[in-house]
Amino acid sequence: MRLIRWLVTFCIVVPLTYGASPYFSFWRFTAAVQSRDAAAISARVDFPAVRVSLKKQLVARFANKTSSHKRWSNLGPTLIDAIIDAYVTPEGIAALLSNPEALKNLKAPREFHFELGKTLTCRK
Repeated sequence: MRLIRWLVTFCIVVPLTYGASPYFSFWRFTAAVQSRDAAAISARVDFPAVRVSLKKQLVARFANKTSSHKRWSNLGPTLIDAIIDAYVTPEGIAALLSNPEALKNLKAPREFHFELGKTLTCRK
């Protein structure tokens, strides 16, 4: 009888613990983000794997959009690598979270309007 009670308890506790662990991990990650603790964020995120995956996705998307532009197709992956390496770090995430207005004020690429400088003429 005692063995059956232990087995039933084990069969209930283990699946509950297994099912609750992702929610507990997410709660801990949320607490680390809210406290802007770079060390705690780094402990919960595999940043090298995130950087590699994000680079692959962005380079592939950029290559599809700029396949006809020879200069941009060579420059794009270099810029993407530099930007991802700079911002997808615990310190970069903490910096972005410390200034949430920077994220709120982002514009879609279609909304950017670049001002061209004065045209220079070379007359003698």
